[in-house]
Amino acid sequence: MSEKVPSISIQNLRHSPEERNKLLKGLTQVGFLYICDHGVPASITERVKKVSPDVFLADKWERQKISQWREGKLSYGDIYNEKDERVVNEKSDVKLDKKEIDETFFDYISEMYRIGETLVYWIEKVLGLKNGALSQAYGSDPILVQVRILKFIAGLAKKCTALFTRLLC
Repeated sequence: MSEKVPSISIQNLRHSPEERNKLLKGLTQVGFLYICDHGVPASITERVKKVSPDVFLADKWERQKISQWREGKLSYGDIYNEKDERVVNEKSDVKLDKKEIDETFFDYISEMYRIGETLVYWIEKVLGLKNGALSQAYGSDPILVQVRILKFIAGLAKKCTALFTRLLC
């Protein structure tokens, strides 16, 4: 991948053909893109920065309480790996505020979905697809739609490369 990873401004996609061309290039030539000007409120990113260190500093038993907690907005898998001694903290005095962590990550994930829906809309536009085509083909989760699109494009590129190689040989 010799192409430079394009930086896409979500806020500029609506009025900038250049921004839409960068999105198309990221999808079809590079296979990766960087999102900036995403619109996630600084208050939410600051909350994520505030609670995240404690999650990693807490001992595995305290972290396990989050994965077993059923009263929150989100459900959590195991957020530790017992086999990795570098990240398993056996002793820590850090106590986690499950409600604060849950609300913070719920708000953050909600923003990610909003951004994902906006991005899927623009991906359909730059690829010349009808509105809703990707959700219809790949499901309604905007995050999974984007992953599946990039895998599809990468697979298509491999097939084209193999075809061109056969034609040239």
